[in-house]
Amino acid sequence: MTSLSLKRLCSVAWTGMSVLAAGCAGWTGLAPERYDGQDIQRNEQAIAAYQKNQEIIGEEKALYLLEPFSEELLEPPLPLTDEPAHQMEPGIYTIGEDISAGRYQFRYVTENMDPRNSGNATLTITDAEGWLVLRELLSPMTPMPVEVDLREGNRVTLAGEEFFVEIDGRLEHSAVQRVEADAVLSPGIWNVGEHVQAGTYLLEQQPAGGYLYIFEDTVEPRVIEFFSRWAIDETTGEPIATGPALELTLEEGQTLYVAETPQPLLLQLKETVK
Repeated sequence: MTSLSLKRLCSVAWTGMSVLAAGCAGWTGLAPERYDGQDIQRNEQAIAAYQKNQEIIGEEKALYLLEPFSEELLEPPLPLTDEPAHQMEPGIYTIGEDISAGRYQFRYVTENMDPRNSGNATLTITDAEGWLVLRELLSPMTPMPVEVDLREGNRVTLAGEEFFVEIDGRLEHSAVQRVEADAVLSPGIWNVGEHVQAGTYLLEQQPAGGYLYIFEDTVEPRVIEFFSRWAIDETTGEPIATGPALELTLEEGQTLYVAETPQPLLLQLKETVK
């Protein structure tokens, strides 16, 4: 899903309008009172929310929600199927006709192929009324699985050229890791209580980009933005993650959409929510 980053909004001013100053990653609270002759109106609440846990709130949140999500994201998760893996061609597929309903994994197959000569695939899933369930780019450069529930009447669209994408419903190939404490979540749709236990987690190493949409009782989710902070180890010359860990509290029954992340989320359990 294409979104504008609030980090880029830090340098934007509109003639005759206030600067969108909320959410700047390096915000110090010391911005000048005027910019290019215009008064700066700072959303202090939005700035505080972003500084605390990189959450987008306020009017700027609309920039991250460019189309309505489906109410199906509020429903309980589906079980995996026994459908074997098979390659998918570009096209539009209807769940219940072309593919059986259930939980599936989409992944880019990189074995015995040259990623330099392979194209990307855009995976879009909508409900029967056209509301968005998921949209992800499948790439040979980041071949992480995308796991999602496909419900009766959903439409799956794969767009692109020269790509190698498989759909797989077998349990042994599921990305779900049912662990007592830590959790590893690749892009896709996840349920708190089913795929990851409720609790407060620390994300020590953030993905280089992407978002976490948290749905509770409405199709307008909370939005957490990811961005890595890196430095070079003087001894080894290797890049290392810096900055404080991002803290996330997940509650029973929430739906999580891990979107556009080039690396999985490695969540370390801090404490269990009771």
